[in-house]
Amino acid sequence: MNQEKNKNLIFISFFIMLGVCILLYFSRRVIAPFFIAFALAYLLDPLVDRLVSFKLSRTLSVLILMLTFFLLALGCVLLLIPVFSMQAENLAKNIPTYVGVFQQWMRPVLDLIHGLDSARVEEFIQEGLSRFGELPMKALQFSSKFIWGSISNLSILS
Repeated sequence: MNQEKNKNLIFISFFIMLGVCILLYFSRRVIAPFFIAFALAYLLDPLVDRLVSFKLSRTLSVLILMLTFFLLALGCVLLLIPVFSMQAENLAKNIPTYVGVFQQWMRPVLDLIHGLDSARVEEFIQEGLSRFGELPMKALQFSSKFIWGSISNLSILS
């Protein structure tokens, strides 16, 4: 009987956790700003307490720290975006070199495998490598969409 109760409790707990995860997944756009706010409040609270000990009001301390934090974050983003875009461009430009090196590396491996149609295998590899060559540009497009979507969501909230 006790084992039956434990089994039922495990099933009920699993379905409750599954329901909570599904709820969090579908409400992620609404909940994300709250999690960001909680994290910032948790991380910056000791600094606010320190500024309050210097006879500043708590409101002024929070405003100073939030302004400083957002200016630092904006500065980091403005410095890192050009670096990431240059790296993505260099990767996209060097993809043919990487593909050639990979083909030279794979040629002995393919020669070891007997009984396969070498033309068909080479065609398959070429197709895979051409898809791999598109990967950096797709990643750059996705990251730019993600960044601008995040910025627009944050600007809507303020």
